Amino acid sequence: MNMLNTLLPGVRNLPQLDPLSSAGKCVAELKNALHALAMKTDETLEVVPADHEAYVFIGDPGKRFDLAWIHDDQVSSLGDLLDEHGFTDAEVGELVDMIRESYQHHAGDDRYSVEVNDRTFTVTPSNALQLDLHDFMEQVIHH
Repeated sequence: MNMLNTLLPGVRNLPQLDPLSSAGKCVAELKNALHALAMKTDETLEVVPADHEAYVFIGDPGKRFDLAWIHDDQVSSLGDLLDEHGFTDAEVGELVDMIRESYQHHAGDDRYSVEVNDRTFTVTPSNALQLDLHDFMEQVIHH
């Protein structure tokens, strides 16, 4: 195992994302938003691409994380959306636990690496995880 992988759990030897794959095309389409998001944090970033949008885990989904939703040429933070839609602390905790459980359930899904403006992202092109995240986001915006 690479020493860097041992020291930094977010860094792994992952195959490069095929730029011609649907996930690769989504990342290319959202390149500017991903770059803008990367400029705001030093945390690890994991992209779950969807159709013309993406969900980005910021930090470690197994522990402490935020989730960004890139859609309609904007980036929305899950934390900001939860505040905006009046979630109680208990509801926030429940939703975060459900997102974490979904992420852990899909821990064995294929993951790839991609560079966007000198920043490395992990990409998880999992339809099942993407659908779970879409459902969670629907719960938030329709709260």
